[in-house]
Amino acid sequence: MAVIISDSTNAAYDGNLSTVNGFYRVEAGEIVTINTNLFDLATPRTQAVTFANAGNCKGVVFAIQFGGTSQNIPSDRDVRVDLQEIKGTATLPVASPGIVTYATHGLSDGDCVSFATAGTLPTGVVANVAYYAYVIGVDTFYLCPTAADAIAHTNRINFTGTSTGTHTLWVTRTTTTKTWEDISGQTNYLYNCGDYVTPFKFATPYAVDTNAGKWRFRLVQEAGTSAAGSVNANRASSGGLYYATWCDTQISHTDDDQMIVCDSVTIDKTCSFGNTLTNDPCILICSNGTDISTDNVCLLKWENVPAASYTMTIKGNIQYGTHGGMRIGTSAQPIPLAKPALIVDALPLVGAYPSSGSYAPITSYTGNCYHSMKNSLFMYGEISATRETTLAADAAGGQKVIVTSADMSASWTAGDLIYVFKCDAAIYTDQYVIRTISKIVGTTITLDVNLGAKRLAGGHVINMSKYAIKWSNAAVANYTPYILGNWSNLVISGVSFYGKLLNSLSVATVATVATPLYSYPDAANAQTRPLIEYSLGYYKSAMSWIGNFPVHPSGMTVQYNHSPGSTIGSFLNVAVTSTIKSGDILIKGNIGGNVHGPYFNMVGLLSNSIIRDNYAYNTGWGAGSGYGVFQFSGYKTQFIDNVIFGHSGNGAYCPGGANIGITITGGSITKCNIGILAGSTAPLLNTTMTNVTFSTNTKDVDFTSSGVAQDLNINSPTGAVTVNTANFLTSTPESFVRVTDNNDVTNADMTYQPYGIITRTGTSLTDTTTHTAGGFAARFESLSSTLPLEWKFTIPTGNIQNKTMMVGVWCNINNAAYWAGTNQLPRLTIDYDNGTTAYVQAAQATGWQFLPLPFTPLTTYGQITVTVSTMTDATTSDAYVYFDDFKTLFPAEAPLDTQTMDLWANGLPVTPPIATVLSANDVWSAATSTMTGTGTIGEKVSGLKTPKLLIGGQLILSK
Repeated sequence: MAVIISDSTNAAYDGNLSTVNGFYRVEAGEIVTINTNLFDLATPRTQAVTFANAGNCKGVVFAIQFGGTSQNIPSDRDVRVDLQEIKGTATLPVASPGIVTYATHGLSDGDCVSFATAGTLPTGVVANVAYYAYVIGVDTFYLCPTAADAIAHTNRINFTGTSTGTHTLWVTRTTTTKTWEDISGQTNYLYNCGDYVTPFKFATPYAVDTNAGKWRFRLVQEAGTSAAGSVNANRASSGGLYYATWCDTQISHTDDDQMIVCDSVTIDKTCSFGNTLTNDPCILICSNGTDISTDNVCLLKWENVPAASYTMTIKGNIQYGTHGGMRIGTSAQPIPLAKPALIVDALPLVGAYPSSGSYAPITSYTGNCYHSMKNSLFMYGEISATRETTLAADAAGGQKVIVTSADMSASWTAGDLIYVFKCDAAIYTDQYVIRTISKIVGTTITLDVNLGAKRLAGGHVINMSKYAIKWSNAAVANYTPYILGNWSNLVISGVSFYGKLLNSLSVATVATVATPLYSYPDAANAQTRPLIEYSLGYYKSAMSWIGNFPVHPSGMTVQYNHSPGSTIGSFLNVAVTSTIKSGDILIKGNIGGNVHGPYFNMVGLLSNSIIRDNYAYNTGWGAGSGYGVFQFSGYKTQFIDNVIFGHSGNGAYCPGGANIGITITGGSITKCNIGILAGSTAPLLNTTMTNVTFSTNTKDVDFTSSGVAQDLNINSPTGAVTVNTANFLTSTPESFVRVTDNNDVTNADMTYQPYGIITRTGTSLTDTTTHTAGGFAARFESLSSTLPLEWKFTIPTGNIQNKTMMVGVWCNINNAAYWAGTNQLPRLTIDYDNGTTAYVQAAQATGWQFLPLPFTPLTTYGQITVTVSTMTDATTSDAYVYFDDFKTLFPAEAPLDTQTMDLWANGLPVTPPIATVLSANDVWSAATSTMTGTGTIGEKVSGLKTPKLLIGGQLILSK
């Protein structure tokens, strides 16, 4: 086993993995997962190296990173790498100009040197800084700050202060410098931080030997005076620099080699890769500093069109540098189903699996800046047209036969893996069991093992074998094999992840970083809207198949995926600046379930997202668990036609934070513990559910201990919606759950408030009680004997100062039990003069009684607030009180006119702007059409051939 590196300067290199001698051998290095401490390259850094074999040193890989608290790299930052050879001990006595003495130094004017010391160098010389020799003689030379000065014999450096201890002379044998554009592949310096795993190739390779202590690399930031911060180099886990160096020894790939992808490599054969040290990668993909466009950024590729089906076995993990990536197929030419690409995770050759997983980017921190990877992963497989069908009939547990609604026998075959959804039990023992087709004839499929529990008609049956790209975990059962990355580009189409999790940085990581910088788009052609579609995620645990993704500024689409035994995912809103925020999410047509935890989870306030046409079966930890099927927070998110069946946890729809303007339209919630759940940290504000079917749920609407305002509107539900009011009592009095046309029954309306329920009664409804036949009334059902159930509204009055007005209402106490215990008799209360109140309450009598309340305002306030209320410890029908037929009598000679907007209350004009008596100006300014409508006197007058105006029998006007 060897460590190999792709280098396009190799004469045999053609980019293919199978090419004989197409790689160079790496002779030294340490690329174990990066230490979070950094080397600031404003100070030169060195790395001692002992080459395993002699040869001509061709280059070295370092991980370069921007540091400090700013996230922007100045454009004048260059990074220089020198290969240096030790000469030995030199003397640098104090003198002006200073003279360096080293016997038979062999230098020429302009040669680059630097010094290490065990003591104190004289002032004017700094350890490991580059100086240039101005040769005096065979044993002596001056130092100059630039090569040009040394060649011109000018600007010699003075040695002052003191010079003590042993000083070691190092001579630069070959060097290379890269600009920041060369390193990052971009000219945009906004949010361009990252771990740039960068190959520094020497234009002039230098012959090295295997002597220990003789060679070192010097790494330094060369240019730049901006205060925005310095360039850093990453440390390896041992504390030295993260690096790998190679010489010109050609080598072919053999199985279990460790590979560094410096220049493009195409997988064109079955292969395996292994690691050499615990936690180091088996494949390291360098940053692409040449072309970061979406078409070309990926340096590791799959042969396309493949000559055959290949298997790549990963014995360890894959690491990327920033702008590093892998591509398997293209949108125009996906990997064909007939020649699938197979990737298999296996046990590492050295050590156990790293905690970061089998597919980990390099990540580190500095200051408050999270260094995201901006990785790219493109996987396009041919999409099978026969991935799914449904059950035509119930399939009993304890037997092997299912009948499907479509005949799949032309494409599904014996040996295919399938999964059968929609179990009749909320939690069941075979939820993670994948079954194999043993026989298929038409729509009848015989399975290899019995169903553990009954499956219901309409449930989906998915084929898990119909994928052209398959990434599987063949390692250990309890290992969590993440595919990690913060993606500039993520496209997953037609891929099977079997025992794999597609993941990103954790929620906790985001929470601890002041300014988390995820995959900020470097340029328009360098990023795409992330897309995960027509793929399969299977992992038998409570993990998210797609998890913890910071949502890209361009948004994200997750559609038509299958996820048995694992969650579709969780998505993070991470705002970078006030103008750069997460985009919208489209979650569409996914089928999954049988998982613990939320099927779909949005963390943070994600706006204007659409979640539609998804199926979630048998999810949740069990009754009382804290997870919902759709766990969300944000503004104006739309849920459309989602089908939720058999959720055993807390809330098929379960807000995870504040929600404003959420709409839930269509779809169904069936056989769930709770349909929608809200609580103190997850209020529902202006949330609307329309045409949703509720069926056989334990609770349709429920609340955790609240203490905050809730505003939920449920319109035209199919199924009679029930609201669990126990915890709703702790919501603020302004909270409402409004149900319109309950169970699709016209006028079956009700409103739940914290202290009771108001229900419409009357014609064609279950309760027909009214005061006036043929109309409707409001039935109050108090749920508290200490806090009133109220209905409040305002009435504009105009200026009725010192005039008496009357408001009254008919009231009917249903049962004497209402006043038998703790109660307050039904009341009509008027608040006038902006704070003065009066009330009248019902007598202790059943049947209809009128509650009149006259009052005389003393101010010109212009409106009143009317409240009707009940309060009792009686329950159910004993608590019923009906209100109907309000009577409002304005004072005589006090017409209502609020059209002038002269009357104000609560900081706004009194509304509505109406007048009860028309003025002459109202009449003369009205359009003729308003006065000549059908059946009006105006119509008759306007129709006269010779209109006449008579007053008291006298002709006043004749045309």
